[in-house]
Amino acid sequence: MSPPVQGVTAKFTLLANAPSSVVVSAAKRVPGATATLGLSSSPPTSVVIKGGKISATGTATAKLTVVAGVGAPTIGGYVIGDLYAYPFTLTGISGSKTIDFNTYDISASDPGGTSLSTVWFYYQPPYPGTLTVTVPAGSELYVVDFNSSDAYEDYVLGAGTETYVTSGPTWLCWGAVGTKNQTQTLNWSFAADTPVMNLSLNPNSVAQTPTSVAVFLDGGPASSAVTFAVSGYPSSAVSITTDSAGSINGGSMAIPAVPAGSALITATFGTYVASANLAVLAAPPSRPTTVVADAAPTLIAQSGTVVKWVLFDPAPGGTTYTFPINPASWTSPHAPRNVMVDSTTQGNPIMWEGAIRSHSFTFSGYLDSQATYDALEAFRDLGHRFWIADHRNRAWVCTIDSIDWTPKRVVGKPWAYNYAVHAQVYKGPVAL
Repeated sequence: MSPPVQGVTAKFTLLANAPSSVVVSAAKRVPGATATLGLSSSPPTSVVIKGGKISATGTATAKLTVVAGVGAPTIGGYVIGDLYAYPFTLTGISGSKTIDFNTYDISASDPGGTSLSTVWFYYQPPYPGTLTVTVPAGSELYVVDFNSSDAYEDYVLGAGTETYVTSGPTWLCWGAVGTKNQTQTLNWSFAADTPVMNLSLNPNSVAQTPTSVAVFLDGGPASSAVTFAVSGYPSSAVSITTDSAGSINGGSMAIPAVPAGSALITATFGTYVASANLAVLAAPPSRPTTVVADAAPTLIAQSGTVVKWVLFDPAPGGTTYTFPINPASWTSPHAPRNVMVDSTTQGNPIMWEGAIRSHSFTFSGYLDSQATYDALEAFRDLGHRFWIADHRNRAWVCTIDSIDWTPKRVVGKPWAYNYAVHAQVYKGPVAL
C-alpha cells in the first residue's frame, strides 16, 4: 500500500467469494483522510473491527460503510442497523421508522454509552437544508454529521423535536433508555434552505387556448397541496397534491384564454417556487365560449293613459322601442291550434294535436317620424327573435318578415307613412 496522503480517501472493497471473516486492524490516522470499507453482494458473515469503534484524532474523519446485498450478515456480532457501519437508509423528504429495540444490543459505537440498545440511520439530503427529528420519550438520539468538526454535534434526550442544519451525509444514532423492551417510532422531515422544484408541461406548446395541459413536478414538499396558476390570470389557480416523495406525475391544469405567445405557468408552496413556459401558437378564437341567456320581457314604464306598443330585443345589449302612435289595426296574434283529425276503422273520430307552429301576424298604422321608421327597419333586420308587446301588456315572440311603406303627403312631415308589418309569431302571449 502506498504511504498515507493527507486529504485522500482510501476505499477497500471485498469482491464476491470473500473469506468468511475479515479483520480490519488499526491503521495510521491521517488528518483529513477518509477510510471506507465496502463489501460486495456476497459479504463475509462477520466483520471484526480490531480495537472497537473506528476512531480519529485531530480533524481526521474515519467511517466504515458496509453495503450488503444478499443475506443479513452480522458485523462484529451485531445485526443490521445496530452499527453505523451498516445503517438503515432513510430516503425522501419526510418519513418515519418504527423499531423494536428488544431485538438489538448495545452498540460498540454508541457515542453516549447509556443506551440499552441502539440502531443507526443514514440520510443523504438532496440539497442543503434542515433536518427535523421528533424523538419519543424513552429514547435518546445523536446526530452524527461527518462534515462537522464535532462528530457528535447535537444530542436529544427524551421526548422532543430538534432541527439540524446539514448539507451532506448524516448519521443518526438512536438508542433505547431505561428498558429495551419497547417499540418506538422516530419521525423526521427535511426542508431545503432554498427549496428546489422542477416543473415541466406536456404538451409545452399548444395551438390555441382555452385548453388543458399535464403538469409534472419533482423536488416539492411531500404530500402537500401545490398551487398552479397562469401568471396574470389569478382565476386560473388550481391546487394539486404531491405524493410522499414531493412529486406530481401528470396532474391536469386548465389553461384559460390567453394571447398568442408565451404563457408563464407557476407552481408555489410557501418558499417553494417553480415555473415553466407554455408556447401558445395562436390567439384564442374570437367566438364567445359562453352564451348569455336572453332577458325576460318586462313591463315598460310609460307616461299618459294610453298603453303603447313596444318592441323589445332580449339579447344582451338589445334595445327597446316604444311606439309614439299605436298601430291602427292588426290581425290576431294568437296561434291556431295544430291539430289533425283521423278516425278508427269503426268510424270513431281521433284528434291529434301537436306543438304550436309559427304563424303570420300583421299590424299596420301611421307614423310621421324618422325614429319610428328606423326602429321598425332595425327590428326587421335583427338576426334573432324578439318580443312585441301590445296595448294590453301581452307579449309575443316574433320576427318581422317584411314592411310595406306607403308615403303620405303631410305638410311639414316628410317622414309621414302608412305602414304594414308582416311578422311571424313563435310563442305567446306572455302577460307582463
